[in-house]
Amino acid sequence: MDESSRVRPEDAFGPTVAAGSRAGAAFAATAALDAGSTIVPTAHTERAALDTALDALARLRDGGESLSFEAVLGQGGMGTVHLARQFALHRAVAVKAVRHEARSPAATLKLLREAWITGALEHPHVVPVYDLRLDADGQPQIVLKKVEGAPWSRWLHDPEGVRARFGGRDPLVWNLRVLLDVMAAVEHAHRRGIVHRDLKPENVMIGAHGEVYVVDWGIAVAVVDDGSGRLPLARDATELAGTPAYMAPEMVGTGPGIDTRTDVYLLGAMLLEVATGRPPREVSNVTELVAALAAPLPIPESTSPELARIVERATAIDPGARYADVAAMRASVEAFLEHRGSLALTDDAEARLEALERELSAPDADADPDSVRMRVYHLFGECRFGFQQALRSWPENPRARAGLERAIRRMVEVELAAADPRSAAVLAASLAEPDVELSARIEAARSAAEAEATRLASWARDLDPAVGKRTRAFVALVMTTVWTLGPLVAWWLVERDPAAESPEAAMVFTFGIAGLGGALAYWARESLSKSAINRAVVRVAALALGGQVLLLVAAMLGGLTMLGVQLALFVVWSLCVGALAITVDGRFGGAALGYAVGLLVAGSRPELRFLVDAVTNLGLMVTVARVWGRDADFDGYAWERDDLRARAWRAFLERNRTGAERERVPGPP
Repeated sequence: MDESSRVRPEDAFGPTVAAGSRAGAAFAATAALDAGSTIVPTAHTERAALDTALDALARLRDGGESLSFEAVLGQGGMGTVHLARQFALHRAVAVKAVRHEARSPAATLKLLREAWITGALEHPHVVPVYDLRLDADGQPQIVLKKVEGAPWSRWLHDPEGVRARFGGRDPLVWNLRVLLDVMAAVEHAHRRGIVHRDLKPENVMIGAHGEVYVVDWGIAVAVVDDGSGRLPLARDATELAGTPAYMAPEMVGTGPGIDTRTDVYLLGAMLLEVATGRPPREVSNVTELVAALAAPLPIPESTSPELARIVERATAIDPGARYADVAAMRASVEAFLEHRGSLALTDDAEARLEALERELSAPDADADPDSVRMRVYHLFGECRFGFQQALRSWPENPRARAGLERAIRRMVEVELAAADPRSAAVLAASLAEPDVELSARIEAARSAAEAEATRLASWARDLDPAVGKRTRAFVALVMTTVWTLGPLVAWWLVERDPAAESPEAAMVFTFGIAGLGGALAYWARESLSKSAINRAVVRVAALALGGQVLLLVAAMLGGLTMLGVQLALFVVWSLCVGALAITVDGRFGGAALGYAVGLLVAGSRPELRFLVDAVTNLGLMVTVARVWGRDADFDGYAWERDDLRARAWRAFLERNRTGAERERVPGPP
């Protein structure tokens, strides 16, 4: 190889790496290796560490003490946990032993069994057992991993502490995830044939970084006999054992024996504490405990319905009614967490639905009906949107489906009560399943509404002044024109021959007018019969002519003077035209007043009675032209404006005819 092409250590690794002949040679040897190879330092650079390691090996070879005890971490009724340092691996460990004053064969056996069970459960959520050793007195000691942390019970009721220490935004979710880790450890134990029997928050340790460990397997039992005799068997567990606040009914030593479903019960009791924030039961003696175990765990109404259902199933008194195994229960809790967003939306929507139902069941009697209806629709819109969003997140959400159907049915009832079957039909169409009975009610309401709309339309058309207006105006103008000319002709005849004024002559004129009116009425009978206004005008005219005939008959039979008859006719026509003003159009009031004034003038100046009669009749003719005339535009009342109103009315009728076939989105009126 050409000397110029050789790579020197100082060129390849720099002056620092190349310093020293041995280091340079080592790096030169490794320079040609694959980039994935590990470069290991030479032994001479780790002399101090090597001396320490050799000392540790010598200690082990000589049988010296392998632990250095430093402090007491905690103690219970029978055992003590010490903090110690393990020389061989130079690490802190926890050492559990029986307290000196509590030493007995039974206590020793219990400790050994805990060591055997825990050592057999190699799982991330079970504290590892490093060693089982004897102390100087020959007493067993369990060497365990030292867990830096606190019992779960320390955090379970401290949501602010959870947020601050572990960053959990939702303490309920954090605690449920802890419970899921506990379930994973228990499920692993069940696969190994071990039942814990004392699951509770105090027996769950939370490490400094949120690690979860199930501890204290001291009263655990085996459901399968492995033949070694080392483990207590579940079939022999007939004595009262466990923690009263969480115990399953079979743990008092009666009824079905202990099995894996016992731990399912304990996990359900822990879940209830997670959901409610307090232990599942409180008892102070065995009698109270036995009575409490005979009844289901009390679940507060404020508990989430989904969690309550899981608790109810997990803590059933009959083990056969519980979850078959921990895996099934864990799946239910995981499903709750997965659907938590949907359930939160459902909770909010149900609150809106309850407010809606309160509003409907007890409305404010003093409130404006339109405001109440607006609030009802606002609440319905909110709860319906909430349920729909919940179902979009979780289509199988049973509460959201039931709530949405309940809300829709309530609003269908509201629309039916408000006589709006079309809106009710639109709402009912959005139900998940068709309701035959409800559809029948809506159809009946729709038929009734259509019949009522038809009746109202007919009634409104009957009162529409535009119907038959031109015919009515023509007939009225012809009649009032003749009625105006008649007194003038009579005045001219009487001036030439006073004998021409007689009841008989007046009767002839009256019958002539009546005949003309009858002919016109027959000619325009179809138009004049179309509306109530036309019929009223015809009746009033007939009444006035009939009154005039009666007065003339009375004059012929009773000797009334023609002056008296003519004055009485002013009264008749004033009353009849006044009736038109009251029932048809108020503008006829002026003509009615004109007849009343004419009565006074004719009474004071009898010689002018024919002229006064003509003038008052002319006033009636002018009024007719003003009210019904085609080209008149008095007081802003135009024929074109009436046509516009007629077109609007026809559009309204058209909407009513076609509205039954259309559906609209329900909303505030």
